Amino acid sequence: MPRPISASAFSFGKARNGRTLRGSPFAIPLVVRRSLRPLKALARQADAIASGSLDARPDAEAAPVELRCLVSRFNDALDRLEAGFALQRAFTANAAHELRTPVAALRAEVESGRADRAVLTAQCDRMGRMLGQLLALAEAERQSPPLQAPMDLGALARQALIDHGPAAMRAGRSAAFEVAPDATGEGDPGLTDIALRNLIENAARHAPQGAGILVAAGPGLIEVSDDGPPIPPAVVARMFDRFWKADRRTVGGGLGLSIVEAAMARQGGAVRFERRNGLNVFALRFRQG
Repeated sequence: MPRPISASAFSFGKARNGRTLRGSPFAIPLVVRRSLRPLKALARQADAIASGSLDARPDAEAAPVELRCLVSRFNDALDRLEAGFALQRAFTANAAHELRTPVAALRAEVESGRADRAVLTAQCDRMGRMLGQLLALAEAERQSPPLQAPMDLGALARQALIDHGPAAMRAGRSAAFEVAPDATGEGDPGLTDIALRNLIENAARHAPQGAGILVAAGPGLIEVSDDGPPIPPAVVARMFDRFWKADRRTVGGGLGLSIVEAAMARQGGAVRFERRNGLNVFALRFRQG
């Protein structure tokens, strides 16, 4: 702990030995200026940090002992901010890349003078799906504040299957529903619907013809599973990465499972995948009161 400075050190007049204290009234500004030098240096370092130089950090070791903890926490906040900016830049670049492909295909088809309606429709559908996924991801990440309300998971799962199951059945898959007692949890119904919609669409798109899709609800849990072939470990390791696709020729934008993960994380839940009893199982886990 710093030693307190005695007020007598800056008093006017003469000391007991009759000698005048030298520079007494002028020592205070000098001491203050010297004590503030580290703070001024930190301020200059902070001023130099901008969106293009988020890798710069104030030197915590050069700060006064009393401020080192504060500077360290400030640097931690900058680390998180830098990671967020990096993710945003990568997201923008990937979105532009994914949209460029169908736009180029549309342009080439139109300029050829023999535009095929089926090709144009397919590319427009591809762009529409990509834009829809981008909007869903933005909604999942930016909805603020998400609800933390009691939810009837059975009712939510049933409604999601009613809304999105017919498309899966038209694509040649069957759909079924199961609900266990006390199928409740806490979270945001809107975000939960986003997650369920994308899981059902993902199963309908990737499961083979004739596969069955099961939506089951239980305490703090909704599972969407299909009886398609096992997913290779290399695909499992990256399936939640944004814009990643095992087959670049497919129509999807590689965002479906990223949307699910974001929607669940935003409401304090999680999504997990496992191969169980011959099924590919995606489990949405919710908080329970």
